Formats: sequence, C-alpha cells, structure tokens
Amino acid sequence: QLKIAWDEAQRNWTQSTACNELIAILRESAYVPKTTKNIVCFGLGDLERGMSDFGLNFVATCDGLPLRRSMTQHAAALTMASVLGELLGTGPLPILAQDPAYSPASKQLLADEGIKVVGGRGSLAFTHVDEQTVVFSCHPNIAVKQVVADIARPAAMIWDRVKPETEEKTQWEVKVMWGEEVLCSPWTTDQDSPRTRKLVEDYDKYEFPAERERFGDLNIYLR
Repeated sequence: QLKIAWDEAQRNWTQSTACNELIAILRESAYVPKTTKNIVCFGLGDLERGMSDFGLNFVATCDGLPLRRSMTQHAAALTMASVLGELLGTGPLPILAQDPAYSPASKQLLADEGIKVVGGRGSLAFTHVDEQTVVFSCHPNIAVKQVVADIARPAAMIWDRVKPETEEKTQWEVKVMWGEEVLCSPWTTDQDSPRTRKLVEDYDKYEFPAERERFGDLNIYLR
C-alpha cells in the first residue's frame, strides 16, 4: 500500500503545474555553482505517517488530489536532483535525508528511490552541509536555518521564507483547529534571526511555486 501511494504521489507531482514551474526556475533563473555535489533534506516527514494526511479520504483543496505532503516533498527532492544534475552534466545529484520519524518501511522505499537516509535523532545530516550543498526543508521541527547559517554558505537553500524583522509576531494567538480552540505560540521551531537574514543577503531569491498545501511558504535561495 505504501508503494502504491508513493507511486501515485510521485506521478501527481511530476504532472503538476508546480513541478513544471520549479523545473523552469532551476533551469532558467539562476547560475548553479559547478561544484554543487548533493542535496541534503531535513524534516520532510515520514512517508507512512503522511500517507493519508489526517484520514484516507482527506484531499487537498487546491486540486482535489490526495495531500500526501511528505511524499510530494520527497518527490520534489528527486526532481531537484535530476534537473540540477542535468544542468551540471553529472547525472542526478545524491540526496541525503534526515528525519527521526522515518519508519523502517519508509527508509526502505526511499533507499529504493535513491534517497539515502542518514542519522536519526542527532545532527549527522548537518555534517554533510557545506558550500557545495543544496539544503531542502519544509517547516521542520528543528532550527535548520539557524544551524546552517552558523556552519556554511550552501550553494542553494530551498526552505521556509526568511522573514524580515518587521514581520515577526510576538503575540500568542487563539486558532480553531479540528473544531477546537488552540493557543498558538508566535514563534516557530525554525525561527529567523539576524544571522539567517544576513545569510540570504548574498542569494538570489525566487518564490517557490504556489503549493502551500503541500510545501508551505517556501523560497528558493540560489547563491
């Protein structure tokens, strides 16, 4: 069942407008450093847990297709690896991924698809990040942007939009989630800081294709 859901999610992604737009951005909008060697992914989520996204019949409102955030994000990583490898003439870039939530079945499927799972609950994936790396994350539950800003200037980052200080929220909010009122913190785990804002000053910025249901508010930063 997992493989069937994965194949469907990957097919839906590759046939989507968002996928075509992402390919166009990577091919046409920026110079790719010739030394770019890999893609390192953080917190893209477990494929099994994200297979149904809050219920087998739950669908995204944007296109009526199953949401499957985690699967779509991993499929997008494969697209990036293929397109960047084509531009560099190297073949698809190696993909490394870390998320402590990966199940054994998810690890096996990702391995079969050419995505190497590294580490678990730790910082191993960060040791693979340097100036030759493309970093990819979608609203992770760790401070990816802050750590990367402290250790490297990657070839590219595709991650949550780095917000200016003027957009920072400092007030707790009451939101209705699943029919109940929930008190939500104004701060996220992957919070911006003066260092993350300084990091992206040296990058060209592109808006990630409008696919918020599956990717959130991402930007593409290319050095």
